[in-house]
Order: sequence, then C-alpha cells, then structure tokens
Amino acid sequence: MHYKIRCETENYKIVIDDQAELTQENQFEVGRDKYKFRIVTQDEKREITTVQINNKLYSVKIRKNADGSPYKVFINGRSYKIEVERIESTRFRPRAKKKKIDGNIVAVLPGQVTKILVSEKQRIKKGEPLLILEAMKMQNEIVAPCDGIIETIQIQEGQLVTKEQLLLQLKV
Repeated sequence: MHYKIRCETENYKIVIDDQAELTQENQFEVGRDKYKFRIVTQDEKREITTVQINNKLYSVKIRKNADGSPYKVFINGRSYKIEVERIESTRFRPRAKKKKIDGNIVAVLPGQVTKILVSEKQRIKKGEPLLILEAMKMQNEIVAPCDGIIETIQIQEGQLVTKEQLLLQLKV
C-alpha cells in the first residue's frame, strides 16, 4: 500500500506491503528509511491503540472524518494533524480467486438474439464479441470470457431467451 501523507508541515511517502499481517512484525518505509512495525493492541471497535515501531511501544489514538479518513493522530498523548493526500489501497484485499470457466455462455438477462457473430468450430479470443442480445431496447454485446473454440450454438437469430438460458458452449 502506498500512502502520501502530510503531517503538520512535512510530507511523507509510506509504503507497507499489501500482503502484510499487521499484527505480526512487518517492515514499512518512510522515504528511504525502513522501520519494523506491528499492531500490539486494538480496542473493541478494532481501532489501533498500541503499536510497536523498532521495538518501542507507542500509545495511539486516531481521529477520523465522516468518510473514515484520518485527520488527527495522537501518539503518546501528543497530537499531529495529518492529511492523507493519496491512498492506493486502504484495506487488505485477499487475492482474487481464479474463476473456473466451464465454457457455458448463458444469457445474463432476458432478451432477443439480434445477431450471432460466430460460428461453430470457430476459434475465439477472450473479449471477442459472440452475439448481440437486445434487452429493453438496448443492444448488449456478449463477449467471450476466455480463449476457446465454439463447440455448439444453442440459439438462433431472432430467438427470445430467458435469463440464465444457455446460448453457446465453448471448448476451453
């Protein structure tokens, strides 16, 4: 995670590994300086109350704006006005699991098939348009979720389809 923070009159660039478990000892960088850091205690609202930086304990209290961004930090009782100018990531996000694509292309909404843009046995690339589905007077382009070969086309131009109806089958 990259933070650009203004504290009083100083600007800091802080980098913390986005995979870091912050209750374990981690390293973060402020400019070119590296520090060891871990959260020691949190209150019942999971707000940080004590941190350890380079083996020294600090009491911490954070005041936040309505949007959740911090505007004042108290460290060992001393207050510091801060502004977070840029945050690339504010929360830990686990890596997304790869979705297994089974090759079945289904209608995401009911409508009418106005144009089929592929044929059986045709090799297609991810993102390539497969067909046009008209729903609520809007043309919706259905695209390939992955590379593959068109095995079967289950619909015809002009056909009305229901939500979740099988349209095409891909060999992935």
